[in-house]
Amino acid sequence: MIKRTDTRRRGNLTELIEIQQEATVLSPSGSPITGWVKLCAVMAEVTFPDGRQFLADQNGFFAGQTSAIFCVHYREGITQAMRILYRGQSYEITAVLPQDNRRRLEILAKQVTLNG
Repeated sequence: MIKRTDTRRRGNLTELIEIQQEATVLSPSGSPITGWVKLCAVMAEVTFPDGRQFLADQNGFFAGQTSAIFCVHYREGITQAMRILYRGQSYEITAVLPQDNRRRLEILAKQVTLNG
């Protein structure tokens, strides 16, 4: 018997990403602190359609912005209030777009970095 792989189903989901949400937790001293916590880790197809650099302020600080698209299997509950951690870098979610009759999600995101 020949075993076939369904490449259409698996696609190019070759990169591991972590979707995070902001939450308030208690510090060791008992005070509430707000930070990012892991919601889930999923496999994704990652593409970078564009990037740009611009002057951030009058002191000569430049900022760079990178746009990214993360395609994942469809999952309920992903919102623009969340972020994605990918290869140690965080990306702010700007849009969550269901695709293919809710079989997958396209998550549009951006990363902004400041350089002095």
